[in-house]
Order: sequence, then C-alpha cells, then structure tokens
Amino acid sequence: MFSPSGAARPRLISTILDHGISEFSFYSPSTSIPLYAPGMLKRRRENRLVNCLVCWICGGRMGPNHFTLKDGGASCGICGTKNPLGNPRRMSIQEVTQLSEIIVCFTQGGTCAHALHIDCKTVLGPWIRFESAETLERAMVYLGAAEEQIATHRSALRQTGQGSSHLRLLPNRKNLLKVDWEKL
Repeated sequence: MFSPSGAARPRLISTILDHGISEFSFYSPSTSIPLYAPGMLKRRRENRLVNCLVCWICGGRMGPNHFTLKDGGASCGICGTKNPLGNPRRMSIQEVTQLSEIIVCFTQGGTCAHALHIDCKTVLGPWIRFESAETLERAMVYLGAAEEQIATHRSALRQTGQGSSHLRLLPNRKNLLKVDWEKL
C-alpha cells in the first residue's frame, strides 16, 4: 500500500466514457489534478493539419469551417463560388487563423496601393487601382485596420497624398490586395 519512501502510491482510475472508450489517468497524491502519460494527450492544436481552401476567385484563405464540399467542388464561404476539389490543401490551423501584419503602401491620392511584408523589402502583391481613396479606406477596414490606423492613413493622405499604413490581416477575408500567401 505504501511505497518505500512512505508516500502513498497514485491510484489508477478507469472511467468508461459514453462512447465505450476507457480513459486511464493517474491522480497525484498531493493534488487532485490528473497526471497523464505523454502519449495519452492529443497533439497541440497549432501543429494540426487541416483541409483549407484558397479560393481561386476571391483569393481568400479559409479554414474547414468556412467552406463546404458539395457537387464535386469546394464552395467558398466568402464569395460562394465553386472551386475544383484539388484546390483544398493541407495547412496548419495556425497558418490559416493567425493575424498577419503587413504594410499597405499607397500613392496617387490613395487610389493605387500594394502590400509589403513587415520587413519593408518583400513585395506581397501587385499595385492595385481603386476607384477612390474612400474605396481603399473601406478595403482596409474590411481587412482589419483599427481606428488609429485609419486615422494615420487619413492624415498621410491629406498631407502628401501618399504613404504607408500598418495593417493586421484578419483571417477568412477576401484577398482584396492580392497578397501572395506563400511570401507572407
């Protein structure tokens, strides 16, 4: 009953779950927190690979909860278009759901813009022409710009008509700046 050191041995607890699967865990004698053997726990969520879709039409990158497989294709949850079944690919869930910080450079009174990596050297997408500066501003808000970032954008636009704005891209949005996800 007692180990040579005098401390009580951990009890082996076996519980039958609803699905008929046994789960074994050891309870620590000093606390009531179960201690699990290393092989008993699931892998970390960040390392898990899931089927993700990069839409051919809108360029949006989305996890498995934001697209459906039907009629021989993957339907985009953002724009609703049908992509071929070969388009979904295995990616880590962290790669799809984490925020990505980029810099949006704009010129010509806010009507042309493109995305740069946060290192300010790597170009992430081509120059894109917008109808007006307000359209670019709405696109930045949609992609995840905060109020302070929009205020900085407006002041640079008012002063010189060109500049750059930091932006955190939200997951599961249309790729309005045509960002190359491989470079990010």
